[in-house]
Amino acid sequence: MKTADWGKFAEKVRLGIESSIETHFERGLSGLELEFNVLDSAIRPVTTVGFGPGRRSFSDYLMAEHIPKWVGSRFQLEVFHWMTEAATRPYYDLRGTAMEGRVLEAVVLNALAGAGLAFGEQFLALHGNLPYPVEVGEESIPDGWSLAKKRYLARCVGLYGSRLATAGIHTNHSYPEALLSWDFFHLPRHRREGRTLVDFRNEAVIRATRLLRPFCPLFIAVTASTPFNWETVNGRPEVVLTEVDSNRLLTFPNPPELDVPYLYASHQDYLRISYDLVRRGVRFGANNWTPVRARSDVDPVNRNIWATSEQLLKLYQKGLYRAGEHASLEEAEQALLVENLCARVDLPMNRVEVRTDEGGDSVELSAAKIAFKECLMLMIYGDEAFGAGYAYDAEDVARARRNEEQAARDGLKAHIEHPFTGDRVPLRAFLRETLDGLDPLAEALGYSAHLAPIREMAQGAPNEAERTRAHFARELRGEMLSPWGNRVVPRELFRKWLGGRRELLRSELAAVLRDQKLLGDEQAKLGELLAAFEEAGRRDPSLPVLLAAAPRQEAVAGAGDELSEVLALSQALCRIPSVTNCPRERLEEVWRCAHFIAGELREAGAQVRLFQGGRYPAVLAGFPGGLLAPVTLGGHFDVVEPDPNDTQFEPRIEGDYLWARGAADMKTVVATNMIWMKRALKAGPPSPPVNLLLVGNEENGESEAYGTPQVLKDLKEEALYAPEFMIFGERTGERGDERFGEICTANRGVVRMRIVARGERGHTGVAGVPKDLSEQLIQARQNLHALMEERLTLHSPDGWQTGARFPFFAYGEPGVYNVTPGEGILGLEIRPIPEDSLDSFVYALQEYCQANDMEVLTEVMEAGVACPAENPHLQALFDAAAEVSGKRPQPANKLAGTSARFAPGGNAVVWGQSGIGPHSRHERHFIPSIEPYLRILGAFARRLAGRRPAH
Repeated sequence: MKTADWGKFAEKVRLGIESSIETHFERGLSGLELEFNVLDSAIRPVTTVGFGPGRRSFSDYLMAEHIPKWVGSRFQLEVFHWMTEAATRPYYDLRGTAMEGRVLEAVVLNALAGAGLAFGEQFLALHGNLPYPVEVGEESIPDGWSLAKKRYLARCVGLYGSRLATAGIHTNHSYPEALLSWDFFHLPRHRREGRTLVDFRNEAVIRATRLLRPFCPLFIAVTASTPFNWETVNGRPEVVLTEVDSNRLLTFPNPPELDVPYLYASHQDYLRISYDLVRRGVRFGANNWTPVRARSDVDPVNRNIWATSEQLLKLYQKGLYRAGEHASLEEAEQALLVENLCARVDLPMNRVEVRTDEGGDSVELSAAKIAFKECLMLMIYGDEAFGAGYAYDAEDVARARRNEEQAARDGLKAHIEHPFTGDRVPLRAFLRETLDGLDPLAEALGYSAHLAPIREMAQGAPNEAERTRAHFARELRGEMLSPWGNRVVPRELFRKWLGGRRELLRSELAAVLRDQKLLGDEQAKLGELLAAFEEAGRRDPSLPVLLAAAPRQEAVAGAGDELSEVLALSQALCRIPSVTNCPRERLEEVWRCAHFIAGELREAGAQVRLFQGGRYPAVLAGFPGGLLAPVTLGGHFDVVEPDPNDTQFEPRIEGDYLWARGAADMKTVVATNMIWMKRALKAGPPSPPVNLLLVGNEENGESEAYGTPQVLKDLKEEALYAPEFMIFGERTGERGDERFGEICTANRGVVRMRIVARGERGHTGVAGVPKDLSEQLIQARQNLHALMEERLTLHSPDGWQTGARFPFFAYGEPGVYNVTPGEGILGLEIRPIPEDSLDSFVYALQEYCQANDMEVLTEVMEAGVACPAENPHLQALFDAAAEVSGKRPQPANKLAGTSARFAPGGNAVVWGQSGIGPHSRHERHFIPSIEPYLRILGAFARRLAGRRPAH
């Protein structure tokens, strides 16, 4: 076809697209199916998560708990527990296909980040083959599949095993429906008679499938990006960097018994051969496993093979058929399955699926690969003479398989047999020849710019596999070689490389947000997805991949020194109104604060777990591999209500003080611990054996999940873990001007009770009026105070004493004078010192209430605690404080109740910084107390790691 003719053809294609958009907006010319393997931080596939009865397939869990509902219909399970798949909608504009593919990949990374937080693990998405050995069986298939699909997959796994554990990209390509309709109805009558539009479309799709096959080596070479594999090195599996460009393609099965000659020679050949393969049991699903295949719009395999043994069993159980009457149950099931599959062979074809592509590319390369295939598809359609000599015979198929294997091994450097002449040629030469042939059509369609990355490869630019090898050649120093001579890639370096994908997606999504308007009418398709993605980022700014319009986090900007970083982070935390312990709790802000903290630490490289199964969140963070460390820095990020209003959430620095709600209680210490951990992470190993536990419900007593006691309970049940020593960073500079906070080894507990008196409601103006319960409760208040005076230390010369008060008295309703209430409640709170035994008082209290017809409702019962003096970590902390301050501190006591009361065996101290007016309108933090705290914390960490003090 001449250049001028291609111009006319391109104009017809454009008009066909415009008409198809009007009549079939939901369709398109291209779409992507994106597959991912999910690995843990040790680069092992993630099979299951959870413990005990809650254990479940990871992919089932990911789909149910972390893939957002607004995009759930685009995702489905894959063969194994550690795999997931996403599919874009079809687009007429190939840029829309590539853009939506990026958004869906970002959704996967964000979902894995959420799942990682839930389990304190780092989950990684990897395209390609697994760089780790796996043994698979029927038990490796997700439970979420229907039984019929599980049976189908079990047969696949039985045949091909772990070779199925590869994650690629399938591109789907169609012709504009309007174009097909116009061309069919303008055929000469003798070519149209006895045929339908469906027949015409079937033939066009089958022809495109046949004539795309010789170009599959090109598709493979330009997309190849999986040079990794695994080998056993020194007795353990290691990731190795091979000279193979596409280990994925060499791994994934392509059985020759299904890749048969003439399968796509014509539609009639396709039907004849497919029927034969199914009836002989060679093909047992809709999948024929070839690199390029014709597809229809029917339901996927799991719904195609709906006829299963359960249905037959129901028939037999009802007596409609008798097992053994004509055949065995298994034979009947197989016969039904065969006929069901045969019925689905002759279905209207509407697309070509190319199964050669791999991930890890840029959005520009993704668009280029789609444009390349679309151009070829349209050239095949527009030029009836194109590929006339390619019969899809035995020689063609055998040559195609050899070329595909060679391209998988050597990529763009391969030498292949020319598909149309049989001559031995460099693959790049065939790529240049193909692009030159496409030039007139590409220019007419406006695709030339899209094809630029592939044109550069034809001229000598590397593919992704080559780029990856070059990257690791720069990174690997003193490399270890495997027994086969491949370079061993350390896990940490491999994780870092995978993490770079997040950075690329962030920048690309910013471009997607900017360029979506180029899609014209189809912007509506992508815009809906982008709006939901952007909203998810607003709700949780800690997500690793956000749109540019969504802030990465609260503004955190320091001058670079530790103190500036702490102040910047503390102010960012104080801007979040994470209010609890009041009727107007701001739970959404509490969760936002938790996500912000988790995101900050995760971005710094910490291992982070977000406890999110309760009303309130908790964050546990540790150094890589050390999440369950022996020493815990504890704290909280919730605050009480502001006073007088939300202006307290606008932090300001005046002189030596940071003013804000939460500044003194205790977000500045939280920020200090976070900055210390971030700097230690940046310094690298050896890491101190310390973790960080922050909860979002300390202000209201931590009685609900997830407070400190619930986190410790879960960790003990899951891993038999209990910290050996806990440091809670509540304020211990009580005057507010101390540079060094005291180390409080004793901490008062918390007891909260309700004393309930009950009677009968009655009219106050009649005879026999019921007794006045208020008198009973007032008397009880006096008597109970006397009991506490006898049994508890309510007075002490040094001020270390048990505190007791009656914080509320509930009786009657304001404005109601003539009715005696039926119930009255007296609140009692006790803050016991560890030296006081609660048992004696509680026994006396219960006896008193029982004798006076009152009920005791206990809400919290936590005794005071004192850290055992022989705890070696306690001694290390005192030594560190002595090193920094120049004098050894004396153990002190903490009057206010803190989370230290939950420490196992009382092995905890309260040690913080200085501040004034927590819970008041005058709340402020003493800035000069931050730097000494950081120095002591550093000296303490060095001692824990067995290093000498700094000089």
